[in-house]
Amino acid sequence: MRRDVAFKTLCVTFLTLGIATGVMISTGPQASFAAPSATTKAAAPGPSEHTVKAGPVRVDVKLGGTFEAVKMTEVAYEGKALKSLKVVKCVDHGTRVKKGDVLIEADMEPVDHAIEAKVAANEAGALALAAAVEELRRMEETAPQALAKLIEADRRSAEDAEYSKTISRPLAIKAANQELQNRINYLEYAKEELRQLKKMYEADDLTEETEEIVLKRQQHAVQRYTLALEQARVSTERTLDTDLPRKVADSAKARRTSTENLASQKVLLPLALAQKRLAVAKAKLDHAKAVKDLADMKADRARMTIKAPLAGIVYYGQCKRGKWSASAALLAKLAPRGVISANEVVMTIVDPSALVVHASAAEKDLHNLRAGLLGRAVPAGYPTLKLKVETTPVLTVPQPDGLYAVKLNVITASARIMPGMTCSVTLTAYENKKALTVPSRAVRGDPADADKKIVHVKTASGPEKRPVKVGRTVGGKTEILSGLAEGDVVLLKGAK
Repeated sequence: MRRDVAFKTLCVTFLTLGIATGVMISTGPQASFAAPSATTKAAAPGPSEHTVKAGPVRVDVKLGGTFEAVKMTEVAYEGKALKSLKVVKCVDHGTRVKKGDVLIEADMEPVDHAIEAKVAANEAGALALAAAVEELRRMEETAPQALAKLIEADRRSAEDAEYSKTISRPLAIKAANQELQNRINYLEYAKEELRQLKKMYEADDLTEETEEIVLKRQQHAVQRYTLALEQARVSTERTLDTDLPRKVADSAKARRTSTENLASQKVLLPLALAQKRLAVAKAKLDHAKAVKDLADMKADRARMTIKAPLAGIVYYGQCKRGKWSASAALLAKLAPRGVISANEVVMTIVDPSALVVHASAAEKDLHNLRAGLLGRAVPAGYPTLKLKVETTPVLTVPQPDGLYAVKLNVITASARIMPGMTCSVTLTAYENKKALTVPSRAVRGDPADADKKIVHVKTASGPEKRPVKVGRTVGGKTEILSGLAEGDVVLLKGAK
Protein backbone atom coordinates (compact mmCIF):
# COMPACT_ATOMS: atom_id res chain seq x y z
CA MET A 1 0.00 0.00 0.00
CA ARG A 2 2.78 2.44 0.92
CA ARG A 3 4.60 1.49 -2.30
CA ASP A 4 1.51 2.46 -4.36
CA VAL A 5 1.18 5.79 -2.56
CA ALA A 6 4.88 6.53 -3.06
CA PHE A 7 4.62 5.67 -6.75
CA LYS A 8 1.63 7.97 -7.21
CA THR A 9 3.40 10.79 -5.37
CA LEU A 10 6.47 10.39 -7.57
CA CYS A 11 4.36 10.55 -10.75
CA VAL A 12 2.60 13.69 -9.59
CA THR A 13 5.96 15.30 -8.75
CA PHE A 14 7.37 14.62 -12.22
CA LEU A 15 4.18 15.93 -13.83
CA THR A 16 4.31 19.10 -11.73
CA LEU A 17 7.95 19.75 -12.66
CA GLY A 18 7.19 19.26 -16.34
CA ILE A 19 4.26 21.66 -16.25
CA ALA A 20 6.22 24.22 -14.24
CA THR A 21 8.96 24.06 -16.83
CA GLY A 22 6.41 24.65 -19.59
CA VAL A 23 5.07 27.75 -17.85
CA MET A 24 8.38 29.53 -18.45
CA ILE A 25 8.14 29.11 -22.23
CA SER A 26 7.81 32.49 -23.95
CA THR A 27 6.16 33.26 -27.26
CA GLY A 28 7.93 31.54 -30.11
CA PRO A 29 7.65 28.60 -32.48
CA GLN A 30 5.50 25.83 -31.14
CA ALA A 31 6.84 22.29 -31.15
CA SER A 32 4.93 19.92 -33.39
CA PHE A 33 4.30 16.24 -32.73
CA ALA A 34 3.61 13.46 -35.24
CA ALA A 35 0.40 11.49 -34.89
CA PRO A 36 0.90 7.96 -33.49
CA SER A 37 0.99 5.17 -36.06
CA ALA A 38 -1.49 2.37 -36.11
CA THR A 39 1.08 0.04 -34.62
CA THR A 40 1.75 2.38 -31.69
CA LYS A 41 0.00 1.46 -28.52
CA ALA A 42 -2.60 3.93 -27.23
CA ALA A 43 -1.13 6.42 -24.74
CA ALA A 44 -1.89 5.88 -21.13
CA PRO A 45 -4.62 8.19 -19.80
CA GLY A 46 -3.33 11.33 -18.04
CA PRO A 47 -3.61 11.89 -14.31
CA SER A 48 -7.00 12.78 -12.91
CA GLU A 49 -5.74 15.08 -10.15
CA HIS A 50 -3.00 17.61 -9.46
CA THR A 51 -1.27 18.64 -6.25
CA VAL A 52 -0.80 22.39 -5.97
CA LYS A 53 2.83 23.51 -5.53
CA ALA A 54 4.68 26.81 -5.72
CA GLY A 55 6.80 27.44 -8.84
CA PRO A 56 7.94 30.19 -11.23
CA VAL A 57 5.67 31.85 -13.82
CA ARG A 58 7.11 34.27 -16.37
CA VAL A 59 5.69 36.05 -19.42
CA ASP A 60 8.22 37.24 -22.01
CA VAL A 61 7.65 39.50 -25.03
CA LYS A 62 10.04 39.17 -27.96
CA LEU A 63 10.61 42.07 -30.34
CA GLY A 64 12.96 42.93 -33.18
CA GLY A 65 14.75 46.25 -32.82
CA THR A 66 17.31 48.65 -34.26
CA PHE A 67 19.95 50.59 -32.36
CA GLU A 68 19.91 54.39 -32.61
CA ALA A 69 22.24 57.00 -31.13
CA VAL A 70 20.81 59.21 -28.42
CA LYS A 71 22.92 62.15 -29.59
CA MET A 72 22.97 62.80 -33.33
CA THR A 73 22.92 65.94 -35.45
CA GLU A 74 21.61 66.15 -39.00
CA VAL A 75 23.82 67.89 -41.56
CA ALA A 76 22.40 69.99 -44.40
CA TYR A 77 23.47 72.91 -46.56
CA GLU A 78 21.46 75.72 -44.96
CA GLY A 79 21.40 78.04 -47.97
CA LYS A 80 19.08 81.04 -48.12
CA ALA A 81 19.86 82.86 -51.37
CA LEU A 82 21.83 80.14 -53.17
CA LYS A 83 19.52 77.14 -53.42
CA SER A 84 22.08 74.43 -54.19
CA LEU A 85 25.77 73.60 -54.18
CA LYS A 86 27.96 71.41 -56.39
CA VAL A 87 30.06 68.87 -54.51
CA VAL A 88 33.81 68.74 -55.06
CA LYS A 89 34.67 66.38 -52.21
CA CYS A 90 32.77 64.59 -49.45
CA VAL A 91 33.88 62.43 -46.51
CA ASP A 92 33.05 58.73 -46.72
CA HIS A 93 30.20 57.07 -44.90
CA GLY A 94 31.38 55.71 -41.55
CA THR A 95 34.23 58.20 -41.15
CA ARG A 96 34.95 59.19 -37.57
CA VAL A 97 35.31 62.98 -37.41
CA LYS A 98 36.07 65.67 -34.86
CA LYS A 99 34.06 68.82 -34.35
CA GLY A 100 34.97 71.34 -37.06
CA ASP A 101 36.31 68.79 -39.56
CA VAL A 102 35.32 69.53 -43.18
CA LEU A 103 32.57 67.18 -44.34
CA ILE A 104 31.73 68.61 -47.79
CA GLU A 105 33.74 70.91 -50.07
CA ALA A 106 31.80 72.82 -52.75
CA ASP A 107 32.67 74.27 -56.17
CA MET A 108 32.99 78.01 -55.48
CA GLU A 109 33.58 79.29 -59.04
CA PRO A 110 29.91 79.62 -60.08
CA VAL A 111 29.12 81.05 -56.65
CA ASP A 112 31.77 83.77 -57.03
CA HIS A 113 30.44 84.67 -60.49
CA ALA A 114 26.91 84.95 -59.11
CA ILE A 115 28.12 87.20 -56.28
CA GLU A 116 29.99 89.46 -58.72
CA ALA A 117 26.88 89.78 -60.91
CA LYS A 118 24.79 90.57 -57.83
CA VAL A 119 27.21 93.30 -56.75
CA ALA A 120 26.98 94.98 -60.18
CA ALA A 121 23.19 94.69 -60.21
CA ASN A 122 22.96 96.22 -56.75
CA GLU A 123 25.13 99.18 -57.78
CA ALA A 124 22.87 99.83 -60.79
CA GLY A 125 19.85 99.46 -58.55
CA ALA A 126 21.26 102.01 -56.11
CA LEU A 127 21.66 104.56 -58.93
CA ALA A 128 18.14 103.92 -60.19
CA LEU A 129 16.81 104.34 -56.67
CA ALA A 130 18.64 107.67 -56.25
CA ALA A 131 17.15 108.91 -59.54
CA ALA A 132 13.68 107.84 -58.48
CA VAL A 133 14.05 109.61 -55.13
CA GLU A 134 15.08 112.83 -56.90
CA GLU A 135 12.16 112.54 -59.34
CA LEU A 136 9.80 112.16 -56.41
CA ARG A 137 11.27 115.20 -54.67
CA ARG A 138 10.85 117.27 -57.84
CA MET A 139 7.32 115.99 -58.40
CA GLU A 140 6.33 116.88 -54.85
CA GLU A 141 7.50 120.43 -55.59
CA THR A 142 5.98 120.81 -59.07
CA ALA A 143 2.67 119.05 -58.55
CA PRO A 144 1.18 121.83 -56.36
CA GLN A 145 2.54 124.44 -58.75
CA ALA A 146 1.04 122.68 -61.78
CA LEU A 147 -2.30 122.44 -60.02
CA ALA A 148 -2.16 126.14 -59.13
CA LYS A 149 -1.47 127.01 -62.78
CA LEU A 150 -4.45 124.96 -63.89
CA ILE A 151 -6.68 126.69 -61.35
CA GLU A 152 -5.47 130.09 -62.59
CA ALA A 153 -5.98 129.09 -66.23
CA ASP A 154 -9.50 127.92 -65.45
CA ARG A 155 -10.25 131.19 -63.69
CA ARG A 156 -9.03 133.18 -66.70
CA SER A 157 -11.00 130.93 -69.02
CA ALA A 158 -14.14 131.70 -67.05
CA GLU A 159 -13.40 135.43 -67.20
CA ASP A 160 -12.75 135.28 -70.96
CA ALA A 161 -16.00 133.42 -71.53
CA GLU A 162 -17.94 135.94 -69.52
CA TYR A 163 -16.24 138.87 -71.32
CA SER A 164 -17.00 137.33 -74.70
CA LYS A 165 -20.62 136.79 -73.76
CA THR A 166 -21.31 140.18 -72.26
CA ILE A 167 -18.95 142.54 -74.11
CA SER A 168 -16.89 141.16 -76.95
CA ARG A 169 -19.62 139.37 -78.91
CA PRO A 170 -22.26 142.14 -78.71
CA LEU A 171 -19.58 144.67 -79.62
CA ALA A 172 -18.45 142.58 -82.58
CA ILE A 173 -22.04 142.34 -83.84
CA LYS A 174 -22.46 146.06 -83.42
CA ALA A 175 -19.14 146.76 -85.18
CA ALA A 176 -20.04 144.50 -88.10
CA ASN A 177 -23.38 146.19 -88.57
CA GLN A 178 -21.78 149.59 -88.21
CA GLU A 179 -19.15 148.75 -90.81
CA LEU A 180 -21.89 147.73 -93.23
CA GLN A 181 -23.75 150.94 -92.54
CA ASN A 182 -20.55 152.92 -93.10
CA ARG A 183 -20.12 151.33 -96.49
CA ILE A 184 -23.70 152.19 -97.38
CA ASN A 185 -23.12 155.75 -96.25
CA TYR A 186 -19.86 156.06 -98.18
CA LEU A 187 -21.59 154.90 -101.33
CA GLU A 188 -24.45 157.31 -100.83
CA TYR A 189 -22.03 160.16 -100.21
CA ALA A 190 -20.14 159.32 -103.40
CA LYS A 191 -23.31 159.07 -105.46
CA GLU A 192 -24.63 162.33 -104.08
CA GLU A 193 -21.37 164.08 -104.77
CA LEU A 194 -21.38 162.75 -108.37
CA ARG A 195 -24.94 163.91 -108.83
CA GLN A 196 -24.10 167.40 -107.55
CA LEU A 197 -21.07 167.65 -109.82
CA LYS A 198 -23.06 166.61 -112.85
CA LYS A 199 -25.79 169.10 -111.96
CA MET A 200 -23.27 171.88 -111.52
CA TYR A 201 -21.45 171.19 -114.74
CA GLU A 202 -24.64 170.83 -116.73
CA ALA A 203 -25.83 174.26 -115.55
CA ASP A 204 -22.73 175.90 -117.00
CA ASP A 205 -23.33 174.06 -120.23
CA LEU A 206 -19.62 173.55 -120.29
CA THR A 207 -17.49 170.53 -119.75
CA GLU A 208 -13.87 171.26 -119.56
CA GLU A 209 -11.21 168.66 -119.53
CA THR A 210 -10.50 169.21 -115.85
CA GLU A 211 -14.15 168.87 -114.97
CA GLU A 212 -14.25 165.69 -117.03
CA ILE A 213 -11.45 164.29 -114.98
CA VAL A 214 -13.22 165.21 -111.73
CA LEU A 215 -16.40 163.49 -112.87
CA LYS A 216 -14.53 160.34 -113.88
CA ARG A 217 -12.75 160.30 -110.56
CA GLN A 218 -16.05 160.56 -108.74
CA GLN A 219 -17.61 157.87 -110.90
CA HIS A 220 -14.66 155.62 -110.01
CA ALA A 221 -15.21 156.43 -106.36
CA VAL A 222 -18.85 155.40 -106.68
CA GLN A 223 -17.76 152.14 -108.28
CA ARG A 224 -15.23 151.51 -105.47
CA TYR A 225 -17.79 152.21 -102.77
CA THR A 226 -20.30 150.01 -104.55
CA LEU A 227 -17.80 147.14 -104.52
CA ALA A 228 -16.83 147.96 -100.94
CA LEU A 229 -20.47 147.84 -99.93
CA GLU A 230 -20.87 144.47 -101.59
CA GLN A 231 -17.77 143.23 -99.75
CA ALA A 232 -19.04 144.68 -96.49
CA ARG A 233 -22.37 142.90 -96.88
CA VAL A 234 -20.58 139.59 -97.48
CA SER A 235 -18.15 140.23 -94.64
CA THR A 236 -20.89 141.22 -92.23
CA GLU A 237 -22.93 138.20 -93.15
CA ARG A 238 -19.85 136.01 -92.66
CA THR A 239 -19.11 137.63 -89.32
CA LEU A 240 -22.64 137.36 -88.00
CA ASP A 241 -23.54 133.96 -89.40
CA THR A 242 -20.24 132.07 -89.21
CA ASP A 243 -17.32 133.72 -87.45
CA LEU A 244 -19.08 134.88 -84.32
CA PRO A 245 -21.01 131.58 -83.81
CA ARG A 246 -17.73 129.70 -84.27
CA LYS A 247 -15.99 131.91 -81.73
CA VAL A 248 -18.85 131.33 -79.33
CA ALA A 249 -18.63 127.56 -79.86
CA ASP A 250 -14.84 127.60 -79.55
CA SER A 251 -15.06 129.67 -76.41
CA ALA A 252 -17.60 127.28 -74.87
CA LYS A 253 -15.47 124.30 -75.86
CA ALA A 254 -12.36 125.88 -74.40
CA ARG A 255 -14.29 126.59 -71.23
CA ARG A 256 -15.46 123.01 -70.94
CA THR A 257 -11.97 121.72 -71.68
CA SER A 258 -10.46 123.95 -69.02
CA THR A 259 -13.04 122.87 -66.46
CA GLU A 260 -12.67 119.19 -67.30
CA ASN A 261 -8.87 119.39 -67.34
CA LEU A 262 -8.83 121.06 -63.95
CA ALA A 263 -11.20 118.47 -62.49
CA SER A 264 -9.15 115.65 -64.02
CA GLN A 265 -5.80 117.00 -62.86
CA LYS A 266 -7.12 117.51 -59.34
CA VAL A 267 -7.53 113.71 -59.30
CA LEU A 268 -4.61 112.65 -61.49
CA LEU A 269 -1.87 114.79 -59.99
CA PRO A 270 -2.33 113.42 -56.44
CA LEU A 271 -2.63 109.90 -57.90
CA ALA A 272 0.56 110.33 -59.92
CA LEU A 273 2.31 111.62 -56.83
CA ALA A 274 1.01 108.69 -54.76
CA GLN A 275 2.11 106.24 -57.47
CA LYS A 276 5.54 107.77 -57.52
CA ARG A 277 5.80 107.54 -53.75
CA LEU A 278 4.76 103.87 -53.88
CA ALA A 279 7.22 103.20 -56.69
CA VAL A 280 10.02 104.77 -54.68
CA ALA A 281 8.99 102.85 -51.56
CA LYS A 282 8.97 99.61 -53.56
CA ALA A 283 12.32 100.48 -55.10
CA LYS A 284 13.73 101.01 -51.60
CA LEU A 285 12.34 97.64 -50.46
CA ASP A 286 13.68 95.93 -53.58
CA HIS A 287 17.08 97.50 -53.07
CA ALA A 288 17.10 96.53 -49.39
CA LYS A 289 16.15 92.97 -50.37
CA ALA A 290 18.87 92.95 -53.01
CA VAL A 291 21.40 94.09 -50.40
CA LYS A 292 20.18 91.38 -48.00
CA ASP A 293 20.30 88.78 -50.78
CA LEU A 294 23.89 89.73 -51.47
CA ALA A 295 24.72 89.38 -47.79
CA ASP A 296 22.92 86.01 -47.75
CA MET A 297 24.85 84.91 -50.83
CA LYS A 298 28.14 85.76 -49.13
CA ALA A 299 26.99 83.95 -45.98
CA ASP A 300 25.85 80.98 -48.10
CA ARG A 301 29.28 80.85 -49.67
CA ALA A 302 30.77 80.45 -46.21
CA ARG A 303 28.19 77.77 -45.36
CA MET A 304 29.06 75.77 -48.49
CA THR A 305 32.15 74.47 -46.73
CA ILE A 306 30.17 72.17 -44.45
CA LYS A 307 31.88 71.22 -41.20
CA ALA A 308 31.09 68.68 -38.50
CA PRO A 309 28.86 70.20 -35.78
CA LEU A 310 30.14 67.67 -33.23
CA ALA A 311 32.52 64.76 -32.91
CA GLY A 312 31.18 61.41 -34.01
CA ILE A 313 30.69 59.06 -36.95
CA VAL A 314 29.40 60.13 -40.37
CA TYR A 315 26.25 58.37 -41.54
CA TYR A 316 24.85 59.20 -44.96
CA GLY A 317 21.16 60.10 -44.94
CA GLN A 318 18.64 60.73 -42.20
CA CYS A 319 17.66 58.49 -39.29
CA LYS A 320 14.00 57.70 -38.58
CA ARG A 321 13.48 55.37 -35.63
CA GLY A 322 16.82 53.69 -36.23
CA LYS A 323 16.33 53.25 -40.00
CA TRP A 324 18.59 55.17 -42.38
CA SER A 325 17.36 56.85 -45.56
CA ALA A 326 20.57 56.72 -47.61
CA SER A 327 19.63 55.84 -51.21
CA ALA A 328 21.40 55.55 -54.55
CA ALA A 329 20.13 59.03 -55.44
CA LEU A 330 21.65 60.47 -52.26
CA LEU A 331 24.96 58.73 -52.90
CA ALA A 332 25.02 60.31 -56.37
CA LYS A 333 24.46 63.75 -54.84
CA LEU A 334 27.40 63.29 -52.46
CA ALA A 335 29.73 62.15 -55.24
CA PRO A 336 31.97 64.71 -57.03
CA ARG A 337 29.90 67.03 -59.28
CA GLY A 338 26.76 65.99 -57.42
CA VAL A 339 24.26 68.72 -56.53
CA ILE A 340 22.84 69.16 -53.03
CA SER A 341 19.69 71.23 -52.55
CA ALA A 342 19.41 73.75 -49.74
CA ASN A 343 18.06 72.42 -46.43
CA GLU A 344 18.26 68.81 -47.65
CA VAL A 345 19.56 66.48 -44.94
CA VAL A 346 22.38 64.54 -46.58
CA MET A 347 24.19 63.06 -43.59
CA THR A 348 24.02 62.72 -39.82
CA ILE A 349 26.81 62.85 -37.25
CA VAL A 350 26.14 60.31 -34.50
CA ASP A 351 27.74 59.77 -31.10
CA PRO A 352 27.60 55.99 -30.53
CA SER A 353 28.47 56.20 -26.84
CA ALA A 354 24.80 56.30 -25.78
CA LEU A 355 22.16 54.22 -27.58
CA VAL A 356 18.48 53.44 -27.59
CA VAL A 357 16.59 50.65 -29.33
CA HIS A 358 13.60 51.29 -31.57
CA ALA A 359 11.25 48.33 -31.91
CA SER A 360 7.71 47.65 -33.09
CA ALA A 361 5.12 45.56 -31.27
CA ALA A 362 1.99 43.84 -32.50
CA GLU A 363 -1.33 44.94 -31.06
CA LYS A 364 -1.72 41.60 -29.25
CA ASP A 365 1.35 42.44 -27.13
CA LEU A 366 0.19 45.89 -25.98
CA HIS A 367 -1.30 44.59 -22.73
CA ASN A 368 2.10 43.19 -21.76
CA LEU A 369 4.01 46.42 -22.45
CA ARG A 370 4.49 49.40 -20.16
CA ALA A 371 7.19 51.84 -19.16
CA GLY A 372 9.93 50.47 -16.93
CA LEU A 373 9.98 46.87 -18.20
CA LEU A 374 13.45 45.36 -18.05
CA GLY A 375 14.86 42.98 -20.60
CA ARG A 376 17.85 42.18 -22.75
CA ALA A 377 18.85 43.04 -26.29
CA VAL A 378 20.98 40.58 -28.23
CA PRO A 379 22.73 42.19 -31.24
CA ALA A 380 22.41 40.17 -34.43
CA GLY A 381 26.11 40.59 -35.14
CA TYR A 382 27.24 39.73 -31.61
CA PRO A 383 24.91 37.01 -30.29
CA THR A 384 26.97 36.50 -27.14
CA LEU A 385 26.34 40.07 -25.98
CA LYS A 386 23.43 40.56 -23.62
CA LEU A 387 22.64 44.25 -23.24
CA LYS A 388 20.28 45.32 -20.48
CA VAL A 389 17.40 47.50 -21.73
CA GLU A 390 14.40 49.28 -20.21
CA THR A 391 11.21 50.42 -21.92
CA THR A 392 10.07 54.03 -22.08
CA PRO A 393 6.35 54.96 -22.23
CA VAL A 394 4.76 53.01 -25.09
CA LEU A 395 3.04 55.03 -27.81
CA THR A 396 -0.43 53.48 -28.18
CA VAL A 397 -1.17 55.20 -31.49
CA PRO A 398 -0.59 52.72 -34.34
CA GLN A 399 2.02 53.45 -36.97
CA PRO A 400 1.17 53.36 -40.70
CA ASP A 401 2.20 49.68 -40.82
CA GLY A 402 -0.26 48.84 -38.03
CA LEU A 403 2.44 48.16 -35.44
CA TYR A 404 3.18 50.15 -32.28
CA ALA A 405 6.41 52.01 -31.56
CA VAL A 406 8.44 50.84 -28.58
CA LYS A 407 11.55 52.72 -27.47
CA LEU A 408 14.03 51.18 -25.04
CA ASN A 409 16.94 52.76 -23.22
CA VAL A 410 20.15 50.71 -23.38
CA ILE A 411 21.44 50.51 -19.82
CA THR A 412 24.58 48.46 -20.44
CA ALA A 413 26.26 49.60 -23.67
CA SER A 414 29.08 48.08 -25.71
CA ALA A 415 31.65 49.86 -27.87
CA ARG A 416 31.10 47.22 -30.57
CA ILE A 417 27.50 48.26 -31.16
CA MET A 418 26.87 50.97 -33.74
CA PRO A 419 23.67 52.83 -34.65
CA GLY A 420 21.75 51.00 -37.37
CA MET A 421 22.62 47.51 -36.10
CA THR A 422 19.69 45.21 -35.38
CA CYS A 423 18.94 43.12 -32.33
CA SER A 424 16.38 40.82 -30.77
CA VAL A 425 14.77 42.09 -27.58
CA THR A 426 13.29 39.95 -24.84
CA LEU A 427 11.23 41.76 -22.22
CA THR A 428 9.96 40.19 -19.03
CA ALA A 429 6.39 41.43 -18.86
CA TYR A 430 5.46 39.36 -15.79
CA GLU A 431 7.27 37.10 -13.32
CA ASN A 432 6.22 35.37 -10.12
CA LYS A 433 8.83 32.97 -8.76
CA LYS A 434 6.51 31.45 -6.17
CA ALA A 435 3.27 31.18 -8.05
CA LEU A 436 0.64 28.55 -7.33
CA THR A 437 -0.44 27.00 -10.63
CA VAL A 438 -2.84 24.34 -11.78
CA PRO A 439 -3.43 22.85 -15.20
CA SER A 440 -5.69 25.21 -17.11
CA ARG A 441 -8.24 22.45 -17.70
CA ALA A 442 -8.81 22.26 -13.95
CA VAL A 443 -10.23 25.80 -13.96
CA ARG A 444 -13.88 26.06 -14.93
CA GLY A 445 -16.46 28.78 -15.11
CA ASP A 446 -18.87 29.06 -12.20
CA PRO A 447 -22.32 28.02 -13.48
CA ALA A 448 -23.87 30.50 -11.06
CA ASP A 449 -21.69 33.44 -12.13
CA ALA A 450 -19.95 33.50 -15.53
CA ASP A 451 -17.44 36.10 -14.31
CA LYS A 452 -16.10 33.80 -11.59
CA LYS A 453 -13.86 30.74 -11.76
CA ILE A 454 -13.92 27.54 -9.73
CA VAL A 455 -11.87 24.38 -9.23
CA HIS A 456 -12.82 21.07 -7.66
CA VAL A 457 -10.65 20.20 -4.68
CA LYS A 458 -10.22 16.66 -3.42
CA THR A 459 -11.19 16.35 0.24
CA ALA A 460 -11.76 13.48 2.63
CA SER A 461 -15.49 13.91 2.22
CA GLY A 462 -15.32 14.05 -1.59
CA PRO A 463 -14.88 16.73 -4.31
CA GLU A 464 -15.42 20.28 -3.12
CA LYS A 465 -16.26 23.17 -5.50
CA ARG A 466 -14.07 26.09 -4.55
CA PRO A 467 -14.03 29.63 -6.08
CA VAL A 468 -10.59 30.92 -7.12
CA LYS A 469 -9.06 34.13 -8.43
CA VAL A 470 -6.88 33.45 -11.46
CA GLY A 471 -3.85 35.30 -12.79
CA ARG A 472 -1.76 34.62 -15.89
CA THR A 473 -2.14 31.55 -18.09
CA VAL A 474 1.09 30.35 -19.68
CA GLY A 475 1.90 27.06 -21.39
CA GLY A 476 -1.28 25.28 -20.29
CA LYS A 477 -0.90 26.35 -16.68
CA THR A 478 -3.05 28.95 -14.89
CA GLU A 479 -1.80 31.00 -11.97
CA ILE A 480 -4.03 30.93 -8.89
CA LEU A 481 -3.93 34.17 -6.94
CA SER A 482 -6.34 33.15 -4.17
CA GLY A 483 -8.60 30.24 -3.23
CA LEU A 484 -5.99 27.46 -3.08
CA ALA A 485 -3.02 26.65 -0.89
CA GLU A 486 0.12 24.70 -1.56
CA GLY A 487 -0.58 20.99 -1.10
CA ASP A 488 -4.23 21.16 -2.15
CA VAL A 489 -5.22 18.49 -4.64
CA VAL A 490 -7.44 19.59 -7.52
CA LEU A 491 -9.38 17.24 -9.75
CA LEU A 492 -8.68 17.43 -13.46
CA LYS A 493 -11.66 15.37 -14.64
CA GLY A 494 -14.69 13.58 -13.43
CA ALA A 495 -15.92 16.31 -11.08
CA LYS A 496 -19.39 17.71 -11.77
